[in-house]
Amino acid sequence: MELVDYSFLEELSENDPQYIYNILDIFLGSVPEGMDNLKAYVSANDWENIYKQSHALKSSFSIIKVSDMYDWLAGIESLAMNRSDSNKIQELFTLAETTFSRVKPAIERKREDYKVKSST
Repeated sequence: MELVDYSFLEELSENDPQYIYNILDIFLGSVPEGMDNLKAYVSANDWENIYKQSHALKSSFSIIKVSDMYDWLAGIESLAMNRSDSNKIQELFTLAETTFSRVKPAIERKREDYKVKSST
């Protein structure tokens, strides 16, 4: 099974290469920083910002579907909202961080593929 599913993005864009490139570019421009911010908030047990950042990231992963990422972020969001189980939040974040670091290069390659397609 592929770790990244682009089918929703492709459907949303009606397979427009420029649109797909732009969305992937925005995703790669914001998600790494968001993950870094979430890591800092999790380390500090900053419940409010964990909640806000996980919610924002969850939106990004609803378009670029990365295996289990949406569910992990939803779990973090819910736990932070209830200010409960910082150990579980850390566990879910570690899964999300590890998975994102594995798929980021593939998403970058996909963006470059669409950069070429959109300029032809």
